[in-house]
Amino acid sequence: MGLETGTFIDDLVIANPASTDGLAQADDHLRLIKTVLKATFPNVDGAITATPAQLNASVALTSGITSSVAELNKLDGCVATVTELNLVAGLTASTAELNALDGVSSFAGTLLDDANAGAARTTLGLATVASSGAYGDLSGTPGAATTLAQSSWNTGTATTEATISPAKLKAAIIDNDPPPIGVGQSWSNPARSIGVSYQNTTGRPIMVSVAATISGERYLQVSANNSTWISIGTLGGHGGINDTGASQAIVPANHYYRATGGTLNVWAELR
Repeated sequence: MGLETGTFIDDLVIANPASTDGLAQADDHLRLIKTVLKATFPNVDGAITATPAQLNASVALTSGITSSVAELNKLDGCVATVTELNLVAGLTASTAELNALDGVSSFAGTLLDDANAGAARTTLGLATVASSGAYGDLSGTPGAATTLAQSSWNTGTATTEATISPAKLKAAIIDNDPPPIGVGQSWSNPARSIGVSYQNTTGRPIMVSVAATISGERYLQVSANNSTWISIGTLGGHGGINDTGASQAIVPANHYYRATGGTLNVWAELR
C-alpha cells in the first residue's frame, strides 16, 4: 500500500491509496489527512461562511497591496463610512504626487499665478511682466521668463523678480488685522453738518464727538445700513430747555453716523 508523507494539502498524492491495497494502512492515511488539514489551517477555530466568490475576490484584492502591516494597521479605529472610502475610487493622482503631500510645509509660490487671483495681486501691488501682462508670484519668480516692468509703486529699477509695494502690503495686513482704535489715528475737526449722515470709509473704527445747543433733545446716532439708527447719546435740550450737550460714539468700519438736530458747536473725529 502506497503511503506518502506530507505537511500541507498540496503534499497529498491523489492516487493513494490504490484500489487494490488492503486495509492495514487505512488508519495511517486518515491520520495523514487530519495532519495536513490542521497544518494548512492552524488558526481556523470556527465555521468559515465566506463564499468561493468572496474568497476569490479577497485574493484579487490583496494581490496588488504593497502597504506594510504598520500602514494597514493605521486603519484600525477608522470611522469613515463605506461611501466616504469609496470616494477614493477613481483617484488619478500618482503615488509620487500623493507622497509629495507628506510633510508638506509650504507651497511653491505659484498661488497667485492663476488668472482668478488678479484682485489679490492688485491688492498686494505685484508687478506685471512687460511683454505679456502676466503677474509674477510671491516666490520672486516672474510669471514669464522676461523682465518685469517698473510701475508707479516701485521706486527701484526694473528687475527680474516680482516686487510687493510696502504700502499695499501694509494696507492688506491692516485690513485683515486692524490695530486698536487710537493707534496711528489723530483727532481732527472735519466739516460736518447737522442732519446729514456720514459713512466711516477708513476701514477701521473711528471715534466721533459732537456738541450742540438745542431746546428739545436730539441725538448722536449710528447705523449699520443708513436706515436703522441707534441713538448713542443726547446733544442738548434736556428737560425741554435750551442747553448744550455733547455725546461720543465709536463708529465701526463702513457704519454710518449723524447728529439729528441742534446748533453745532463742536464736531471732532479720531481717525
